[in-house]
Amino acid sequence: MKRVLKNLPGMTMIEIMLIVVIIGVLAGLSLPMFGRYARNNRVKSDARALISAARLARSIAVSDIKTTGVSIVLDSMKCVVFEDKNGNGVLDTADVWRSQSKLSDDVIFWNVTFPNNTLIFYRDGSSNGGRVKLGTEDRLVAFELSVLASTGRVKLRQIK
Repeated sequence: MKRVLKNLPGMTMIEIMLIVVIIGVLAGLSLPMFGRYARNNRVKSDARALISAARLARSIAVSDIKTTGVSIVLDSMKCVVFEDKNGNGVLDTADVWRSQSKLSDDVIFWNVTFPNNTLIFYRDGSSNGGRVKLGTEDRLVAFELSVLASTGRVKLRQIK
């Protein structure tokens, strides 16, 4: 016995094309916002990498009783934690690298007050102190890392 199916409910080709057009328009509108979101996340990631490196360097300096530094190498966009073997306060070939982080190429740094872009922590936890600001080129998203010289306290805040 055969059944004949007639007048079944469904979608027409016009309705399907309308849904595809609406999805395309929504995707086109959200793409610029996604790019901005990704760029902002890269800035936040670099700021967190810097504060982690600074806290690691201070921890090494106090626990291992060694002068330790964090150098922001702008040529290769790296953040390097190192033991300052010769005590000159600069990252050079005599120093021992403890860790490094790759920084984003589209993040810029300004108002760096650390001598030679290097933050130094001493055996008692104190530091040479200073601050650095980093963010997007238009500075819509920006952070400031500051280090208190007397205690080596590291603080990160978002700049409005």
